[in-house]
Amino acid sequence: MEIFGHSSISLTMNTYSHVIPVMLEEVAAKMDDILTEPAQPIETAAGKTDSDAVATASISGSVQ
Repeated sequence: MEIFGHSSISLTMNTYSHVIPVMLEEVAAKMDDILTEPAQPIETAAGKTDSDAVATASISGSVQ
């Protein structure tokens, strides 16, 4: 309210409330994209991908 120079919260909300639903939809779409994209393998210092490390751990009992 003060940032915009408005004298009351009602003036701020009456002016900008139409923007909030659009912003929420955009944020929800971005989060959906982030959470549903396939995970990319992470390469370890030993040159193995994270899936290699998991397979090694399940065979040997520890992560190499």
